[in-house]
Amino acid sequence: MTTLDRRHRWAIAGFVIVMAGGWAAPGQAADKTVYRCGQTYQQVPCGPATAASASAINTQDTRTADQRADAKAAVTADKRRAQSLAAERRERNKALQPQQAPMGLGARVADEPSHHAASSPTSGHSKKRKKKKEPEPERYVPPPKPPAG
Repeated sequence: MTTLDRRHRWAIAGFVIVMAGGWAAPGQAADKTVYRCGQTYQQVPCGPATAASASAINTQDTRTADQRADAKAAVTADKRRAQSLAAERRERNKALQPQQAPMGLGARVADEPSHHAASSPTSGHSKKRKKKKEPEPERYVPPPKPPAG
């Protein structure tokens, strides 16, 4: 995950917390009225330009205590099931054997850890490794032909 992704997630989380502030404190939410002015929502009545399309929105949670408890139980069950499925997937993936590449192609498996340590700092220059010379494969040499005679 990149730094930008983390910042983006924190920004969204902060926005959700601020926007849900009225619902988080039921005593305070009852005192506030939200107005829909065109395509926006605000806590003050609309100006004269949008007064025709303005309407007050009921922000009260109209569910019963049983309905809220059922919804909370469903969310908890969904989370448990998601964790269970993720664990099963990880076990299945762990059990899979990576496919072997044909001889000489030198394919690398993506899940294998790299030989470069992520924590070891480099100066920006990569060190070239000397390639080991592989012995030449034995070649077929036909036996000498008998002299024509």
